[in-house]
Amino acid sequence: MLGFGLSFAHALGTQNVLQQPFDPLNLGEMSEWFDFRTLTGSADGDPVSSWVGRRGLYTLAQTGTARPTWKADDGDGSASISMDGVDDSLGTGINNELLFGTTGDMEIWLVIKLPPVPAAGVFTSTGISNQIGLNTGAENATLSLCHGSVSITFPTALLADNGWHVLRLMKSGSRRAVAIDGSTVYDSTTSAGPYVTGDDALNLGYYFGSYGVVGFRHWLAFTEPLSDAVSAALTSYLGDAK
Repeated sequence: MLGFGLSFAHALGTQNVLQQPFDPLNLGEMSEWFDFRTLTGSADGDPVSSWVGRRGLYTLAQTGTARPTWKADDGDGSASISMDGVDDSLGTGINNELLFGTTGDMEIWLVIKLPPVPAAGVFTSTGISNQIGLNTGAENATLSLCHGSVSITFPTALLADNGWHVLRLMKSGSRRAVAIDGSTVYDSTTSAGPYVTGDDALNLGYYFGSYGVVGFRHWLAFTEPLSDAVSAALTSYLGDAK
């Protein structure tokens, strides 16, 4: 009976967050959300030296020798944070337990823009034994959601086209799932892999020594997997959030 009660309560919670208007800030699983709209007072071409998370958990700051650039119009009338793949990124010290949860089951969502031939790092989080991050190549992207020894790959063809895409990255035990604009491109199992809580470092526009040519609008972290209904609502919201 207790299990039924918990399931019923979770269903009610899902119903509540899906009521209009949907707001990701109402999702209890969310730990942090870097939302480009918090920087919309910037002028075209301005350097971006910091990016405050909407949960107030972390603030990203310049980590490379240069700073990313604010674009007032990045191809569709809306702004973005643009990284050149040479020497700019944004990062901060983190605690894995606070940002990604206690078990290693998590979700990371991005709204990003990649060139047709993507160049290297999108993001990474490392510093203890964890290796969490996304690196893009000409044909495949490499995704690690616990440790590099159990990384997966998925095709970048639907992602690297100089357009904006909503990217969902999910880990639940040994399962990994990747969706682009709501369409699943990878869903399989591998080793659950190790996961250690403690101090670490998060970097956007960088992956284990490689800077990436990438535009960012959103980066969100969740401390546990989301339901299908919430994922669909979040995909729609982020696709329209300009």
